Amino acid sequence: MKEANNSGNNSFEKLLASNETLLPQQPAAATDVATAIIVTILILISILSVFGNALVLAAIYMNYNLRTVGNFLFGNLALSDFLQGAIAIPCRIAELLYADCNFRHLFCPASIALSILFGGSSNLTILFISVERFVGVRWPFLYYSFITTKFVFTVITFTWVLLAIFASLPLFAWGGLTNYQANLCRFPLFLTSNYITALYLVLYIVPMCIIVPLYTFILKASLKSIRKIHIQELSVRTPAARVNEIDVEETDATAPRVRRTTDQAARQRKSAKTVSLVVGLFILLIMPIVVIDIVEILGGPKVSLLVIRIAVGMAYANHFLNIFIYAGCSGEYKRAFAKILSRLRSYFTKNSQ
Repeated sequence: MKEANNSGNNSFEKLLASNETLLPQQPAAATDVATAIIVTILILISILSVFGNALVLAAIYMNYNLRTVGNFLFGNLALSDFLQGAIAIPCRIAELLYADCNFRHLFCPASIALSILFGGSSNLTILFISVERFVGVRWPFLYYSFITTKFVFTVITFTWVLLAIFASLPLFAWGGLTNYQANLCRFPLFLTSNYITALYLVLYIVPMCIIVPLYTFILKASLKSIRKIHIQELSVRTPAARVNEIDVEETDATAPRVRRTTDQAARQRKSAKTVSLVVGLFILLIMPIVVIDIVEILGGPKVSLLVIRIAVGMAYANHFLNIFIYAGCSGEYKRAFAKILSRLRSYFTKNSQ
């Protein structure tokens, strides 16, 4: 009897000492409904990510005017988010639908590695875009000297190689856990705390700490430029209004200047709007799952399964919203999108007849 008690105590101690994280259990019916809702949302996010980012890549490929240094970074962002929607998210969907399969302990780590690779590339590309825009605003002459196409492609290639090595470490070398009791595919259940710390530090915390100050500077510079343009606008319009009835030629001459300053103000307002959306949505969509995982690693309270799945879905949603923020606010991209969609419509209309 004593040996049986000792055996039970040892088993309990081993369970407490293990790295496995047990999530609070929910009724089967509620779990099935929640899973169906999350799967539906992930399918929608996957479709939007694939279609939207493919449209951006096609626009850059087909439109010579879009082949600039900044747009090459947008292209890499679109590629990262396209692969996230085309490969990583479907893997998560399959993992949710076949949660009870025996191969889950092999399938889930592969899905996590793909999410780290594509998501990390997306986050770092947003960081590179913020640095590129900051240098362009703060040191315009330095920008044209150093921020070249060759430099950008070198940085992008180097980043993909390093991310591929880092994402594959838990599969072959360091940072992975084999968890047979996990009821959800999550970082804390299949990755060690040291690996997650390095992951969030390099791909989330540090980029966020750099992106926010840089975009704050860009936003302030944009607002300052808007004020200057507004003052310029008033100085041009006021004399023109005074002489409107006296000197028609002077009024006509000032019209192009008024239009030019108005266009500049509109571009600056659009830039300020883009900056605000980028920082706000990045924090809103990415940080919840990061905070949940960090709190759990530090031994804090665990949240429900539904909240975790919603937070994961929010993080994935960022990968199709990126394109609507960056490319959707550009008139050049909008015209390219309209041209591509018109060609596709004509093609399908012709073949359907």
